[in-house]
Amino acid sequence: MMDYIIFALIFAFILVITFPNELLYRKKKIKNLFYTENFKTENKHESLNKNKYQSLISIGELLGKLIKIRLPRKITNMYEQRLMHSNLVKKVTLIEFLYIKLAVSLLIGSFFIIIFLSDLNSFTVVIILLLTILGYFAPDNILTQKSVQFQKDLNIQIPMVFSSLSIVTDAGLNVRQGLREITKDQKGALIDLITVLNKRISLGANFIDEVNLLIEHSQSQELNQFTALLIQAETKGAEGYAQGLRDLTHLSWELRKNNASILAEKASVKLFLPMALLVFPAIIIVMVGPLIFSIMEMFN
Repeated sequence: MMDYIIFALIFAFILVITFPNELLYRKKKIKNLFYTENFKTENKHESLNKNKYQSLISIGELLGKLIKIRLPRKITNMYEQRLMHSNLVKKVTLIEFLYIKLAVSLLIGSFFIIIFLSDLNSFTVVIILLLTILGYFAPDNILTQKSVQFQKDLNIQIPMVFSSLSIVTDAGLNVRQGLREITKDQKGALIDLITVLNKRISLGANFIDEVNLLIEHSQSQELNQFTALLIQAETKGAEGYAQGLRDLTHLSWELRKNNASILAEKASVKLFLPMALLVFPAIIIVMVGPLIFSIMEMFN
């Protein structure tokens, strides 16, 4: 009976992979978390990025319809926040990410079923179940790594972007002109976010709503103050905007210096353990070694 179940799973797996994606996957009008409801313009580059995951999404959607998993709201909120903090929400929506998790779990489980097909017993079944569960949580690890890396890149670029914006503001450009100007010759995490903001505003989106979206991408104190400064300049006028931007630039550089000093202190502590384990025994051997040979010669 077990052999029939295994062959049925393998047949279903092959059928899912080889069947045309267009028949398995109907594209739904899912609200993109990054865009507002009134503006759903598609970007060609983002569509190409989504096609990389299309097969996984198709398999995951089929499996999701079969098992009908319902996640608590707390977990879905966590995934939404991670997608925002990793800036992947333009490429993969929340539902698509959950489909990818299911597809990866199914593929890993099916792969090891084929591997252990000739020697299937209770032990190998437990191993397959554990690997399938690990496969379900593997995309979470990748998402966490991308989120940490994006936040690191964002924090590194914040002082430089603020400095550039302060310079163009002192040159006489207003808020929106300054935001457009700094994206011409620079690249990076924060510049990408500001570029999208400029495109959305040029299409007619509300300036304050788009600026508020920047806060959702990071928990940085400087970025929160920056968005508040932009909103204040937009609603109450540009008076005090240039000085506030200069103060914020100075604050961001000071925070960056403090973070660098903290990292340097932690590095010295981390280097102490390898030195204690490797260098100190080597010194002991060099100093005590000749003494040991001298004692051995004396007794001989």
